[in-house]
Amino acid sequence: MESIGIVRAKNNNKIFVEFTRESACGESCATCSAKCAESKTELFEFPNTISANIGDLVKLKTDDKSVLSYKFLVYGLPLVLFMATVSASYFLLNNTSVENKDLISLL
Repeated sequence: MESIGIVRAKNNNKIFVEFTRESACGESCATCSAKCAESKTELFEFPNTISANIGDLVKLKTDDKSVLSYKFLVYGLPLVLFMATVSASYFLLNNTSVENKDLISLL
């Protein structure tokens, strides 16, 4: 994944780079009321290891594999833990005489 940004500010040994975040769908649809196609800018701080100046274009490269692993940690791991906890509590309550096993295991 590559993103191109513009250096907007420079402070000591840090630079502030403005990136335009693209929309999820990638196109601007006039009939869409969800406003998902609006591009937004974000400002990030980086150490100035490349001696960049204000107004310079910089390219940020990230490994696709690491991005996918972070997405799994944020979205997938909580889902897996939730399902495992509900299943384990259901099977533990199955051996007891509790009437609302489903509701209690969900809670």
